[in-house]
Parts: sequence; structure tokens; C-alpha cells
Amino acid sequence: SSGINAAPTTPSTAPATNASGNILFTAYNKNGLNIAFEVNKQPGVPQNTAVQATFTNSNSYPLNNFVLQAAVPKYLKLQVNPPSQPSIPANSSGKVTQILRIVNTEHGSKPLVLRIKLDFVGPAGPVSEMGDVNFPPNL
Repeated sequence: SSGINAAPTTPSTAPATNASGNILFTAYNKNGLNIAFEVNKQPGVPQNTAVQATFTNSNSYPLNNFVLQAAVPKYLKLQVNPPSQPSIPANSSGKVTQILRIVNTEHGSKPLVLRIKLDFVGPAGPVSEMGDVNFPPNL
């Protein structure tokens, strides 16, 4: 398994909505690294989506030199801002955030999808993971 949550299968992993009306879901959860996506739709501009990715690390060691790379199909336009810091603290003692902005030029007919590549350094050396994130429908 790639570790990417392609489709939530239980109510506990289904997308939730927070007090701001933003949609929250787990985009990745593997080897102690959890990535939660908070999706914000701009009122009146349904093709624009802002995603705040929040990275936490439950391992007993930090994940250093963390880099998230993302790719999208041609009908999506993607801007990835730098992470708030390059290391994800150990023992879920802190978090790193990163903003991604996506424009869906075919909103309403094609879904939001994202291929991600994660690179970081753990105690055994460099780690690289890849996978697909499928957003909840109708975004």
C-alpha cells in the first residue's frame, strides 16, 4: 500500500467540517508521519481551493530536511508555498504547516487530485515516499 488514503472507508476517517466551514481529512498517515489537509473554498470562486497541510510526527525522532513536492494533471494549476519549518518535531510535540493553492480549470467536471512526494531524513537516513491524494468529491 502506498499509505495514501484514497477513499475513506469508515466514518472515523471520513472528511469532517470545522467551525470555519473548512473540510478536514487525513491525506497521509504512515510510519509515524501524519498529514492532515484543511480545505478552504473561496466564496464565489468555486474553482479556487486553498489547502493547509499540517504535518505531525509521532516517532521518537524528528524528521529533518522535510520536503513536500506535488504534481497535478494539466487541468489543475498548483502553487506550493514553502513549509513553516524544515523539521517535523518528534513525539507529536509540534507541527509544520504548508499552504497549497489549486485552481481547477475544469471545476464541476473533473476532480481535485494530487500526487505527492515526501522526502525527509530519519535516523536510518534519507526516506522518500510517493502517493496519490484523492480529495472528497464536489470540491
